[in-house]
Amino acid sequence: MIDDDHDILEVVRLVLTRKGIDVTVSSSPENVKDLIRTEHPDLLLMDISMGCHDGRSICKGLKDSAEYASLPVILFSANKVDPDSVNMACADGFLQKPFDINSLFNIIHAHLPA
Repeated sequence: MIDDDHDILEVVRLVLTRKGIDVTVSSSPENVKDLIRTEHPDLLLMDISMGCHDGRSICKGLKDSAEYASLPVILFSANKVDPDSVNMACADGFLQKPFDINSLFNIIHAHLPA
């Protein structure tokens, strides 16, 4: 999970960990490829608005790369987001903040590899 809000990272990490999901968190979107190479995640949950970084652009870069194209990416945001911008980023899913825990689990489980 990548978000520049440390409180959100900690709350979501705690909730997902209690449900048996291993979670790695980062507040540094600029090193996302290094994080993926190191951690080998099954899914990436990423905020759209992270200071000067846009999660949609990062997602698009990952999806355009043969190395990372198959990694499911779920974007989320507290801001109003044009659904077309999420589609153009090739994101696998989107959650509007604040999101409830059931919605988070449902979208994660829907996109985890079988």
